[in-house]
Amino acid sequence: METTPLKILADGTEIPATDPRTDHVAVLFPDTGWMVACDALTNREGEAHATADDVDADAKQLHLLGFNDWINAPLDEVWLRHVLKHDRYAPAVDTHLFPDLPTDDWYWTSTPAPWSAESAFFVYLHDGLVSYCPRDLSGFGLACRRARQ
Repeated sequence: METTPLKILADGTEIPATDPRTDHVAVLFPDTGWMVACDALTNREGEAHATADDVDADAKQLHLLGFNDWINAPLDEVWLRHVLKHDRYAPAVDTHLFPDLPTDDWYWTSTPAPWSAESAFFVYLHDGLVSYCPRDLSGFGLACRRARQ
């Protein structure tokens, strides 16, 4: 049985996903225990990182809600199960849960391409495209962590 996600406010307060507020900083998916940050991982200028390695490093440096164990989101467990919405387009994400994610570049996942250590999967939020390419290209990231485990 899948449970309804919870929005997490900056002070740690949990509110139902149906609450119209959009000032939350993370979304908790109780059925799997994943907590996903609402803001994209970007460089200091708010633009896409130069490489996938930069995205991974940024996720590891994130301190949010008192936690410092954030990682770049994996494709299967987070993106495909919780973030991407296959019934939406432009963007292919629930903007009520993730209201401010940029859609002008792709998002690196932490999932490597099994056939190449130099490649990883990425997600394009505009249309929900999932593909792979070399990790030395620019892109955003989305931080997540295991919660309540």
